[in-house]
Formats: sequence, structure tokens, C-alpha cells
Amino acid sequence: DAGRLVPWDDEIHRALVIIRNPMHAIPSFFNHIYEMKNHLPVHSQRAPVDAWIEWRDRLAAIQISRFEKFVDYWMERFSQLNDNRIFVSYERLTGDETGAEEAIRITRFLGQSEGVTPIDVESVPCVWKSVVKYKESLKATNNENMEQQRRRLDPMHHDSQRSGPTERPYTPELLSSMSDMLLNLIGKWGDRHLRLRKVLEGYQKDVEAAYLLTAGDNDAAMASLGGALPAEQPPQQKN
Repeated sequence: DAGRLVPWDDEIHRALVIIRNPMHAIPSFFNHIYEMKNHLPVHSQRAPVDAWIEWRDRLAAIQISRFEKFVDYWMERFSQLNDNRIFVSYERLTGDETGAEEAIRITRFLGQSEGVTPIDVESVPCVWKSVVKYKESLKATNNENMEQQRRRLDPMHHDSQRSGPTERPYTPELLSSMSDMLLNLIGKWGDRHLRLRKVLEGYQKDVEAAYLLTAGDNDAAMASLGGALPAEQPPQQKN
């Protein structure tokens, strides 16, 4: 929740900041709220579409603003100490082709922290796959012990594959606001942090394509995505 600092904020000397495309992060946050309000297990159930629409119309604009404040805070917080703060893209961290590479980045960053002894870099891809891609491993090997191994590696891990409807429609106005917010962040911080710029530009491209789809301009949406037009609606979020 952007804007609320922990009492020990001044003791944070290094930060690993994970960001996710707000078009998907905001519905995922709402699903979490829905689970808490209905006393459901974490990462177990997506909210009904009508519940999303009611919440979206009241609060999504606030969450878009908070996303910008979140990025601003972590850029300003370490304005002169970029080596002590890294941004990690959720999409890259969970991606089949990029996840292990991002996990290695995290390992090396943590290894520079006092009192932290990370695992060997050579072991990171295997651990990443066991924790993040454990379902694929279970299906590929049909090995019941894999689930026990995952729990040992990460006992607090929750299944992120929620059940329920994946449709999370936005209004054109919200998508336009989200696109403008991302462009504003790129303008403020892009020259200072090229990796963050690339991530935000990818997000803005996806949001812009979703906006064009809601406006009925399929050709422009396809061009925006380089020809990879989603089937009937903006990309759906799985959790």
C-alpha cells in the first residue's frame, strides 16, 4: 500500500523491489482482498467479475496513482545509491525464458548484503524451477516427492494458480489513465534507470494495446503488440 512507511524505514539500506504490470497487479491485489474478506485461503480463488467491476469503479484509479507513488518512492529513496536497490520484473522472474536469469540477479544482489550467504549461482536455476515452476515439474516427472521438496525449499509458498474467472475488464478511461501514468514514470526515471525504463515501456505497450481493443480498434492494437493480438479481450491475469 503506497504511502505507508514502516517504523523502521530509516534502517532499510538495501532494497529488492518487485514490480508487475499494473493492468494485472491491480486485479491480483483485488483477488487477495476478496479472499481475506471471505476467509478463503490465500491464492485460492478469484473474485466474481461483477465484484471486480464494483471495486474497480470505486478504487482502481486510486491504485493506479499508488503504483506511480510506489515507483517514485523507491527511485527517490536510493537516488544516490543505485547499487543498493534493484528492480525485478514479476513477469521476467516468472517467465520460462528469463526467470532463472532474474533469480541469479537476485542471488548476486543478496550476496552483497552483510550477513547473507546465498546459494551457489550454479544451483539457482534448479531452485528457481522447483519453487516457481513446481507444477510443471510435477506433471513432467509424475513424482510425488517433488511437492514435498518444494515445501522444504519454501514452506510459506502458496499456490498462485487461483481458480475462478480470469476476465478483468477495464474501462477505456482507466486504461488511458494507466498508460499516462506509465509514460509519466518513463519520463521521470527512464534516463536514470534503463532497466526500469525497458520494463515500464513493455507495460505501457500492453496497456495501450488493451485500450485500443476496448475502443474497438483491433488493427491498431495488433500493430501496437507487433502482430500478437489477444483473442477477444485484453490479456487476462491468472492470479
